[in-house]
Amino acid sequence: MIRLLFVRHGQTEFNVKKRVQGWCDSPLTQEGIKQAESLIDVLKEVDICAAYSSTSERCRDTLDIILNDRDIKKYDRKGLKEIHFGLAEGERIEKVFPNGTTNLSGYQDIQGESKQQALKRFEDEIHSIVSLYDEANILIVTHGSILKEFFSHIDLGFKQAAIEVNGSVNRLISNCSLSIVEYNQGNYCLVSYGKTYY
Repeated sequence: MIRLLFVRHGQTEFNVKKRVQGWCDSPLTQEGIKQAESLIDVLKEVDICAAYSSTSERCRDTLDIILNDRDIKKYDRKGLKEIHFGLAEGERIEKVFPNGTTNLSGYQDIQGESKQQALKRFEDEIHSIVSLYDEANILIVTHGSILKEFFSHIDLGFKQAAIEVNGSVNRLISNCSLSIVEYNQGNYCLVSYGKTYY
């Protein structure tokens, strides 16, 4: 069995400024660095076979902090990037998502990705990663929106349970939260999601 340890990147400057951040990037804040540091002790006893990151700076920096000079092989993968929000990149969140609502189909109409395209890209990358291992703990640092799409796909009760607990899916995957997915013989099982340690 393979355990995938998914971590969303730490808080960034665009998170604080409430700007849409998909394929565009911004650095971690001091709070984001502290959030990543909170996972050093949580994961230090876990035998991590390999670590993967989105190619976005905020994810690579988060991964570097978490690993804290551990001798673990690191890989950057473009397929782990966030949904591409097209012309909405960098815009204020309340302008793009009034009342907190998101575009259900995606952002292909504004030169971005549909949610289906983004999910397929992400899933293909995850499949390529798990195909390399038999039994392992694998750390993957990626992004909030794409994680929510992936979790909703592998666990049909994810969104409804999230809404019942939080009132919204939007607050479900906080910065530097840890989620665990088990993979066994072609099947994914969402074990836990969105746990924070700061």
